[in-house]
Amino acid sequence: DDSITRHVFDPFFISTHFHYPYIFVADEYWMPSLRLLGEAKIFYLPFATSEEFFQPKNVKRDIDIIYVGYFGSGPNISKSVIISALEDFNVTLAGPGTSRYVHTIKNKNKINTIDKFLSSPEVNEIYNRSKIILSLHHIQFKSDPCPRGFDAAASKSFQLAEFRKNIPKLLL
Repeated sequence: DDSITRHVFDPFFISTHFHYPYIFVADEYWMPSLRLLGEAKIFYLPFATSEEFFQPKNVKRDIDIIYVGYFGSGPNISKSVIISALEDFNVTLAGPGTSRYVHTIKNKNKINTIDKFLSSPEVNEIYNRSKIILSLHHIQFKSDPCPRGFDAAASKSFQLAEFRKNIPKLLL
């Protein structure tokens, strides 16, 4: 992981480098650790999305499976295995670093890539064009879905997500 992301979720780093009276945590899992490390009041504030950007559209569903994410942190073996298993489908990977990442995937010739940062309207468009949105959450999200899970839910497209304990209460 890159150092910025790692520090955002590292309770020890937060407690030793920042002395705030209030800390808002996007994943409920980290609350007990943060409570042990300091005097700050800890509040759970899960991610959300904007229905201004993410909403259903009546467009042709020409992509079987889409995964939108950041691919700059290096190979992720479990992600590569999951995506490789989808070789019989029209799979698109979208986000910065996809062209560097795709070499880790078996049958990489069957994978379409969009190697750039996508704006929210672009992500909504591609979600609506997809039959299945694959939601593989970042490893640092232990009990809550990642932000893209909320975006996918608002687009009302079918989402196939890794289990996270709080998905039923946040997305269903």
